[in-house]
Amino acid sequence: MISSVVLSLAVAAFAAVRAEDSSALPAGVRNFNPQPPSAFCKQFGNVPPAIGTQLKNGGQSCSSTPQGLIPDVNKMVSTLIVEPKFGSTIDASKDNVVRIDTINLVTGFFNLANEQYYMAPQTLDPQTGTIQGHQHITVQKLGSTTQAPDPKVFAFFKGINNAATDPDKRSLQATIPAGQLTENGLYRICSITGTDSHQPVIMPVAQRGAQDDCIRVNVRNAGKVPAPTNTGNNNGNNKGNGNNNNNNKGNNNKGNNNNKGNNNNKGNGNNNNNNNKGNNNGNNGGNGNANFGSCQAPTIEFGKGFEGRKETSFQPVNKGSFSHGSAQNIDIITQFICDRLRDTCKAPQATQNLCNQARSAAGSKKAKTGAQADAFNAAFGIKTNFAAVQAFDDQGRPLRKRFFF
Repeated sequence: MISSVVLSLAVAAFAAVRAEDSSALPAGVRNFNPQPPSAFCKQFGNVPPAIGTQLKNGGQSCSSTPQGLIPDVNKMVSTLIVEPKFGSTIDASKDNVVRIDTINLVTGFFNLANEQYYMAPQTLDPQTGTIQGHQHITVQKLGSTTQAPDPKVFAFFKGINNAATDPDKRSLQATIPAGQLTENGLYRICSITGTDSHQPVIMPVAQRGAQDDCIRVNVRNAGKVPAPTNTGNNNGNNKGNGNNNNNNKGNNNKGNNNNKGNNNNKGNGNNNNNNNKGNNNGNNGGNGNANFGSCQAPTIEFGKGFEGRKETSFQPVNKGSFSHGSAQNIDIITQFICDRLRDTCKAPQATQNLCNQARSAAGSKKAKTGAQADAFNAAFGIKTNFAAVQAFDDQGRPLRKRFFF
């Protein structure tokens, strides 16, 4: 039986979540607070209740969240992967678009996967009676065509949280970045349809077509990324990241691999021209000899304007290795990075432990400030100065520092 103290702590944690990192509440859902333990869960006193976190390191939990609304048989979800074609060969050294067509799903509904997982029932759009949810794309390397792959191991995963904007509101897509797939061979690309709260969609009948689709493709040129074409024309966008000599000819930046001139400005931590004038070596190696496996350095940047945001937020610098959007809550980004280092990058245990220390360091700094990014980066020996970046609220207004006497 869960104590009232645990429930109170969980409720307080969820109350602190910012809406900018999730969609609007779906129909009929007032909050994402944990449900009181159900009669079913009470039977298993040794199994902890599900409180919105994903148990990625193992362990059971019991969910008391109701299944929710179930659609009419004429409103069942169905998905088809339109691009790439089944059986085709894709060039992993280039960006590859995965495009899907889904019917009977009102897209753009999602909550915080790291804090509100399975915390809401399935919901239906009041006007159409169709499920409110979102899509995902997952890519796995197949070592065999007769044995199922380990679901914990995947080469690429992307939640498609945006709403479909085509006239029929059916088409969504995700891009597998160049260099993301590191081995040649046979891969499986699948869709995963989820509700607002990420559980698999619940359908009204058992005998039906599948709500998801999978295809197999052959991959070539894995692990290769086209050489950068910008060889020395920073043109003023490198305003203080330690590369003051625009062509990097004498900055002693020995940790910045192949940084012959600009390398697409990956080290400036200022992808959106956010007046980020204090960032030193945001991606310039400097990792204290940490082994990131098959991935690049897990640098986090802090700035305004990421993905059109009015407010400041956090995001990974190296999207090829850490393909995650921006978030105001840095813990969302740091958890994703640590999971990716373990599952996809195959970084050694020492680096995984270092990532957990980096998460703790970031959490010790003032929330929603660049100091959190600096603390995380510093744990890997990556020197940045995002603490100098002005923080903005969700209306684009500068946040004033508070002083207490």
